[in-house]
Amino acid sequence: MHRATSSPCRATLVLTSLALAACGGSDSVTPAPPNKDSTSAVVGPGGGVVVVPSGAAGVEFPAGSLGQSVTVTVTLIPTSPVPGTGPLPTTMKQYPPYYEFVTSPSGVDLGPGVRVGVCQVTDPSNKFYPPEATHPRLRLAHRVGNSVELLEPVGVSDFLRCSGVTADVPKAATPFARFAARATAEINRLLHSIAPVPVYAAHGGLGGKVKSFSPFAGVDPGPINAATTFPVSPRSGFLLTDTADSKADPPLIIELAQLGFVPGDVVKLERLGDFSYTGTLPETGTQMTAVFSSTNELRDRFTRARVPGAISAGTPYTTSPLIRDGRATDIPEDFLVTTTSITIPPGALYLFVGVPDPFFGDNTDTDNNFAIRITPAGFSGISSIR
Repeated sequence: MHRATSSPCRATLVLTSLALAACGGSDSVTPAPPNKDSTSAVVGPGGGVVVVPSGAAGVEFPAGSLGQSVTVTVTLIPTSPVPGTGPLPTTMKQYPPYYEFVTSPSGVDLGPGVRVGVCQVTDPSNKFYPPEATHPRLRLAHRVGNSVELLEPVGVSDFLRCSGVTADVPKAATPFARFAARATAEINRLLHSIAPVPVYAAHGGLGGKVKSFSPFAGVDPGPINAATTFPVSPRSGFLLTDTADSKADPPLIIELAQLGFVPGDVVKLERLGDFSYTGTLPETGTQMTAVFSSTNELRDRFTRARVPGAISAGTPYTTSPLIRDGRATDIPEDFLVTTTSITIPPGALYLFVGVPDPFFGDNTDTDNNFAIRITPAGFSGISSIR
């Protein structure tokens, strides 16, 4: 985007013109709609920025992105009282505030580089605040016809002010605050080509490049729609191990974020295949247990609480004591894996998987088919093997 005119002098002219607009000396800003956090402004082929009084939503038009002058209106949409629901026709969770962007005349073709940005609620105690763990995967979305388009993330912190954002109408901004917001946004727009914008951060607002306007909302698209299969050693476990069990293997440790999962997601865990409890018996063993953990730390095999970050989930599974000395191996946080749908508990970042056996070292799996498959709820995608 060519901005050869960006200079301190140009910035001064911007401030001057904005001051005139604030005082009624310019017709480039039309009267705002009655909604307290809505605004209207005229933008032409030279480009411009339109930001609502709170700074929580806005759009930047680079020079040349419009072929004519249009009136751009950004309007706050009332928030549904039910968290997770919003103005878009989707089952994805939506996070306010929500804004509608329109032009007059309507149906104007938007050229390349038009960026829309919307902040999200910033108070973690607010019921509409996006769960912290979901922030890396939040996206800005909007309605296109009867469908919803997820936008590729772009930085918008150069013209948004995501501070004290609420789900509904914020406190009315003073005339000076509105003037300062427009001035800051315009100066940042002019300097955008000089100082790169941070790529993306949910706390600084969600943004994307658009070809059309409609209602916009921050959404959580959920985990990756894929099934992933991990081989599991029949000698692996996260339980206390007999001192003579020297051939025991450590458990499988899965980092949930690598699969796109965060606490609160519902996952389906499937035990696949079987193994033999000794090298001479048929492969009829199918028991598999798992435990969620806040860390990937695994203590030595002679410790009962080998997973110090263990977090309870599902129905606890009681394991047998050691054969030789009768010491207890059971921990209260693990659960049995068969075909199990379970909600990832708060704070869980890892999943430990193993076999609940009082002696691991003589287990075998000659056809190597013992495994765990992990999919998101409602999976309908492709499968992969790790």
